[in-house]
Amino acid sequence: MCVGGTYFYIIEAQSNQFVDTTKDQAAVLTHAIVKTIQHDMSGSCAQDVQGIFERIGIVPDIESLRIFDENGRVTRSADRKEVGLTIEDIGLEIFKAGVPSMPYRGGHGYNAFCMVETIRNDPSCRSCHSTESEVLSIFELCLSMKKTDEKVAKNRTFLAGSAVATIALVGFAIWLIFAIQVNRPISSLVQAMRRAEGGDLSARVQQPG
Repeated sequence: MCVGGTYFYIIEAQSNQFVDTTKDQAAVLTHAIVKTIQHDMSGSCAQDVQGIFERIGIVPDIESLRIFDENGRVTRSADRKEVGLTIEDIGLEIFKAGVPSMPYRGGHGYNAFCMVETIRNDPSCRSCHSTESEVLSIFELCLSMKKTDEKVAKNRTFLAGSAVATIALVGFAIWLIFAIQVNRPISSLVQAMRRAEGGDLSARVQQPG
């Protein structure tokens, strides 16, 4: 039980570490992209944000990369076909919940991690954007955790195998000790008793060691 509990703890700790690494990567990438967009848009309103998204969006681990407004209408997306559509998925859910990120089940059957960052309507933005809302738009980045899930599964298999092997070795050691320290003396005692019953009063029990 102790061995199994220890391995279970190790597996969970490693799984959490992998997930935390993915969260950190999403946070860094989100911040970098948002800052890049804000910088590119600060001098001119004609920067090709859609083109930037489409180029970044080809990265295999990115499940979705988009900007939408408070109502969920997509204004920019790595998937050009989404532009103009109204979404009702994880990104909008995270924004409405007021949390920065949330794990979810990705479209390819693997876990994924989604992060949103609110782009505020700062004074520098108002020369191009006439809205009076404090929120200009919401940036969403969702990363697939397929590789993370595969690493976790691989580690689970390895550690489970190690746990079974360890338990088997411990069980064999216990059996061996029991056989030497318990079974042999009992067997010697039984043999001595049988010899005594047969009239051999010189029969003695052999002491181990």
